[in-house]
Amino acid sequence: MRAIDAAISAQIQAILTQAGCPNYVNAVLYSNFSGITEFSTEFYDVLALASAKQAAVENYLCRAVERAREGGSRFCQFSEFEGTMLYHCARISQAYNGYYAAWCRAVQNNATSAALTASPPPKESPLYQNHYTILQLQPDGSYADIPYAVHFEAELSPILAEMRALAQALRGLTVEDAQEALACTGYAAYFDQYAQCLGCKDAGQLEALWEELDMLWMDIRSPLQIVHCIEYGYGDPLRIKVIPDFSMRFLDEAYSHANESLKSVQGHMMQYFSSLDQPGSPHEKSVLLKNGLFALKNSMAGIYYLPFCCGMSLHFRFSGQSIPNRNSVKERKGVKIFFDAESTKIRSLAAVELGRKVFEEGLHKELPGKIEAVRTIVYHVGPHEFGHAIYGLSNMGSLIRSATESLLEEPRANLTSLHTMRLLREKGVVSQQEVEDMLLSYVCVDLRRFASFSSNATRPYTISAIDTYKVCQKTGYLTLRDERLWVDRSKTMDVLTELSQKFERILQYEDMKNGEAIEALLGEMQQETPLISWLVSSLSPK
Repeated sequence: MRAIDAAISAQIQAILTQAGCPNYVNAVLYSNFSGITEFSTEFYDVLALASAKQAAVENYLCRAVERAREGGSRFCQFSEFEGTMLYHCARISQAYNGYYAAWCRAVQNNATSAALTASPPPKESPLYQNHYTILQLQPDGSYADIPYAVHFEAELSPILAEMRALAQALRGLTVEDAQEALACTGYAAYFDQYAQCLGCKDAGQLEALWEELDMLWMDIRSPLQIVHCIEYGYGDPLRIKVIPDFSMRFLDEAYSHANESLKSVQGHMMQYFSSLDQPGSPHEKSVLLKNGLFALKNSMAGIYYLPFCCGMSLHFRFSGQSIPNRNSVKERKGVKIFFDAESTKIRSLAAVELGRKVFEEGLHKELPGKIEAVRTIVYHVGPHEFGHAIYGLSNMGSLIRSATESLLEEPRANLTSLHTMRLLREKGVVSQQEVEDMLLSYVCVDLRRFASFSSNATRPYTISAIDTYKVCQKTGYLTLRDERLWVDRSKTMDVLTELSQKFERILQYEDMKNGEAIEALLGEMQQETPLISWLVSSLSPK
């Protein structure tokens, strides 16, 4: 499948270059929309090109499965179960792109989004209660709350038909392998429920239906994973609406060693959090800690291969993902954590190029060796995603604004990653040289946030980068001199110590139910300085 994608990508790259649009290559092939204004006419044009590229891959795979069946063989040695899943999921993914484009237009650049941005409802407003509806401004200033199934009935029709066809096909299979038989039965029920969720026109039933889908999904522990519409906080003005997204993922056996390393990091994090419940500490008998430890312990994590993608992943593809987001599901079932090596490789290459634009020249030749995809997953992305499993800000409920939860949860998870770097060094798991390389890599990867500074979707990550760079300058780790950044690696532990202390403050605020302190911390973290302005000016596409 990788060869198919590579061949189609090479053709598209040649076409775009010949057409005088080389700047679209990164967007169409690598989900990097830097320099393209979100939700503009150009954005939708390039999104359509990215959808067409994915459709070429999906159509090829579907035809290959059909030809293999006609010849009485298997495509790529896939079992009948895997081939059935691949065929129908490719068709579902293709249908999702029209749904996603329509969703974007419904939540951005219209009278409703302008009104919600200018005057957000109070945090106790019922408008924040449903993740699966579209808000529409009415003439009297109120908002209609319309279920996705009503607002996007035409776009959802082909998706629902394909999901029902897949569920029926799975029920008709005879599967001999015990593990596959469990997955086959599980996915038949899952896609029945998925179709029911997408087709539900009763707003009052939506949350319960989708929660049940999460529960069914968590019980499927197969190497072949599906991810449904599950993320929110990145697209709409209130940052509460779940984003149309769908993907099929295969556990990548090529990264078995890295997957074992991730388990080791997870174990060290478990030891740290388990040690917090001490007499007299803010975490003594903490329910958040107890529930989080259960979710962290029951995390299923690994590096996966995605043969195709759709929806938001066309312009914002995750390097790592820790889901589901519902605390009620996490506390009963744990979480699934996915890492994408291909996406991380692309980000690593971009980080090297951005680093050469702002760091002093003596550092340039070192960057490719310091920013390596698998190491980034194990020591940066891994702890970040494990961090979402415990002490998530959704536990604060109405004590903080919905926007604050969305904007600070990713920085909080990044702080978990930086805290874990310090933890691994103090425990002797990594050497001083290794932890210095880790921080340098982390700082370089963060540069892409300044290259897409105006992006609303990635604003939480941008806030994290702003805060990290301010601490790096404050501690003397980074110095801006002669229009270049200079690194003092001897300050590595100073940076990690200060950021680790901030991480622990957030945990304390959560257990103390101190929403005001969390709101204040977010305000402090996103304050810009001359260094931030210089980085934006230096890295934003001209």
